[in-house]
Amino acid sequence: MVYHLLILAHVSGVTILGGAIIFGQMHQLRARRSQDVRFIAETYRTLYLTIMPFAPIGGITLLLSGITLVYLGGYPVQGWLFVLILLFAFEVIEGITHYRPHARKLMNLSKEAAQLGIITPELTAMMDNRLANALLYLDVPNFFIIAALATFKPF
Repeated sequence: MVYHLLILAHVSGVTILGGAIIFGQMHQLRARRSQDVRFIAETYRTLYLTIMPFAPIGGITLLLSGITLVYLGGYPVQGWLFVLILLFAFEVIEGITHYRPHARKLMNLSKEAAQLGIITPELTAMMDNRLANALLYLDVPNFFIIAALATFKPF
């Protein structure tokens, strides 16, 4: 019974975290395509207020249920599990150190730009940040690779 509840918690964590990642990706793309500063400000505010609570909840749920499932399943640290752990750690570290502060800056800059009524150069520069965009575009494939490793246990 406990094992089934852990699987339910793990699937719920995957759903919450995957939804937050895909929601964030879609809203970032929508904000970039728009020229309406009020729409951009509202999009980044919604993005920050929605993703920031849900991504950690999904991640913590996945971490705790995953560790317990590995322990109860008796899996030794094989290749697939080691790669999965490394990719998950990369996602967590990238989210905490880079994405969260970047999203906060975007929300604040877009709010200031909306008050001025124009897209400011600072907002444009922040939206065009190459490192932030590269890390953002890595989130979805990284998430799918983690899910595939956990599902198929290939090596």
